[in-house]
Amino acid sequence: TGVSKSTYYNLGRNSRTAFSANGSATIFKKLTLYSNLTMAFEILDGYSGTTRYRNEGFTGNGYANLQYNIGKGWRVQGNGWVGVGNLTLQGRTGAWYNYQMGLSKSFLKNNTLRFSLLADNFVTQNRLWQSTTNDPLFRTTWKSYSPARAVRFAVNYRFGKLTENVSRKKGVSNSDQKGGGGSSGN
Repeated sequence: TGVSKSTYYNLGRNSRTAFSANGSATIFKKLTLYSNLTMAFEILDGYSGTTRYRNEGFTGNGYANLQYNIGKGWRVQGNGWVGVGNLTLQGRTGAWYNYQMGLSKSFLKNNTLRFSLLADNFVTQNRLWQSTTNDPLFRTTWKSYSPARAVRFAVNYRFGKLTENVSRKKGVSNSDQKGGGGSSGN
């Protein structure tokens, strides 16, 4: 038997090349899809004690939201998230997923106030969190369960819209650099 030690110290390098895409589309007049996807290839290189480790592999996650506008301020939505797990210096964390269904009602002028009732992971009782550590002398798998189901009530209020076109504003004026007006220090 031996001793295993986990640390959060910054003991190495992480090189990551990623591709991300997101988009939205109105499929029918009242049905909208939002989604994003990130895929990456990572290389971790560092030390644990006096031993040097290198781990590389693919990671990624995705999200999708489907909303249906029922009318009169009512909306129903479904969300889903998935991830393939993250790399660690000596292993990786497990894949994960979440899902959610919701119903919302908007009020006031321009629908500035919205109340939502959401159900998270309503079929899944517990969520498994897992990671694996590999060493030349041993392999350790850590598992933890946490409650997955949740009911949420949310209130959102939109205070207003940005009415000024910020991208067309003039930048900072550096008058000390115009026309040689600065001091040369000689």
